[in-house]
Amino acid sequence: MTDRTDQVLRYLGALREQADRDPGGAGSRLADALAAAVDAFHEAGDDSQALLLAQELIARQRSSGNWPDLAQALYVLGSSLDRVGAPDEAGAVLEECVSMTDRLRSGGFDTLGCAARERLSAVRANQGRMAEALELLASAVDGYRVMAEADPALYGAHLARSLHNQAMVQYATHQVSEAVAALDETIDVYHSLLNGGDRSVAAGLGRSLAARKEISTEAGLPYDEATSDALLQRVAALATPAGATFDPAPASHSSTDGLREAITPEEPGDRQTMAIQPLIPLPQVIQAVRLQLEEVTQNSGGYLKFEMGPIDLDLSVSLSVDSRAEGGVRVLVVTDSAGVAQNSSLHRMKLTLTPRSMEGPVRIGGDWEV
Repeated sequence: MTDRTDQVLRYLGALREQADRDPGGAGSRLADALAAAVDAFHEAGDDSQALLLAQELIARQRSSGNWPDLAQALYVLGSSLDRVGAPDEAGAVLEECVSMTDRLRSGGFDTLGCAARERLSAVRANQGRMAEALELLASAVDGYRVMAEADPALYGAHLARSLHNQAMVQYATHQVSEAVAALDETIDVYHSLLNGGDRSVAAGLGRSLAARKEISTEAGLPYDEATSDALLQRVAALATPAGATFDPAPASHSSTDGLREAITPEEPGDRQTMAIQPLIPLPQVIQAVRLQLEEVTQNSGGYLKFEMGPIDLDLSVSLSVDSRAEGGVRVLVVTDSAGVAQNSSLHRMKLTLTPRSMEGPVRIGGDWEV
């Protein structure tokens, strides 16, 4: 990942030099590249670098005086702050984005304004400000519904996603009948788009079907289980590539009263599902490394010794919520054949171990000197 990071940063550096010489021409290319790099670094787990680039993007767009571009940059920065766990700062930035899109539009709706409301609603919901979250989602749903009526193929998935998010907040606030109605509309919209072959549509439909079934079961509401299960099987086949598992409720989403929600907006796209993996506690991994290093440092009867330097481990780890773990989070190392829990998410971890002993540097080899 380091090579890829260096490549992206070098590319951005070259674009900066061009933008300094030609702000009008290369400036827009740099802005687009910065926004794309923010998402890429977040996906790679480098949130600090992503946030730095988002802040650079804001600074450049504020100085340019181009308000539509600044509104887009505000959305990028607000989303980035939300992802790094800075809800107050994210909320302030996204509120500015919503206000700016309202001023820029002329009585109509736009995707950026709706997306900003949806992202801000997630921040407010996670802060426990449910009334504000529902108001923001209702406005986003109204906007997407108008746009979807004009172009269902382009905006239908946005409408379905925001309806699902609205249903989850309604259910969290005990508005069960409203949540069921929103989910029914969500399922209808997703179903109308299903024949297009978009895997993200199939995944969204599966998530909404699963939520509708769980709510109905818990609330004792009528539910056509046979029809729903048949559709869910079809959805699983469409959304799941060979060798992967289908998760109708992505692990990155939080839960309320045991029900997985999707109150964090995500742009529709062909998101890959995660292959099944086994999980090993991180302390066991480090213990195994230590024991095997002790084996190679035993006297081998030779005459050469090698001084051991730092040991770098590049691991795939699953972070799962566990009330029994210190800090409420358990770190598990992923290998290649057992299942990842649905309440976990995968990340990359780089760990450097520096062996030391009471006698000084650790050496591999025999006791004889040359």
